[in-house]
Amino acid sequence: MSQFLLPCSCGAKLPVSKSQAGMSLQCPECGVSVEVPTIRKLSALATAIPETKRAKSGQGLKWLGPVAAISLLVGIVGLSYAGYLFYERRTYIVFAVENGANLDAKESDFIADIRKSAEQSAPADTWDYWNTMLNDGLKDPDPPDLFKVKRYLESRLPTMLNALWVGLAGAAVFFVASFLIQQQRKRN
Repeated sequence: MSQFLLPCSCGAKLPVSKSQAGMSLQCPECGVSVEVPTIRKLSALATAIPETKRAKSGQGLKWLGPVAAISLLVGIVGLSYAGYLFYERRTYIVFAVENGANLDAKESDFIADIRKSAEQSAPADTWDYWNTMLNDGLKDPDPPDLFKVKRYLESRLPTMLNALWVGLAGAAVFFVASFLIQQQRKRN
């Protein structure tokens, strides 16, 4: 039901409806009795916006739009990066298996095998290896590529899981913000 603003002599504006036409109202500001005009004259007065409409249209949750956009961006970036890391991990593992690598092999077993072969080598081979070390210096044993790849993949696993969680959290915030925006639009 529409309301109109009836001016009082004190400057206050009283909200009145068409059903109050022809009645007398007391001004809450000054206490003077104010006559409400007829319906025809009420239409010429300024229209009052009800408090509920004013709160819905002017206020509300204006921050939901940017939150939804940012969370959508975070969700897309996080899930995309997690997907990339998963693809990279899967590609390395499939390549290693196709080339006959034993994924259960451990680097400590590899070094133990080197040590065992050194202990079983002939004295002449040991002498040659000793001379090479004196001339070239002691070198770090270079593990096979499989162990390098395994170390790399193990170092990237926490990053992949964190990206996945960030992406899922961003998607969840986006869906909640979108739901709240839809609820706000339905109320308005």
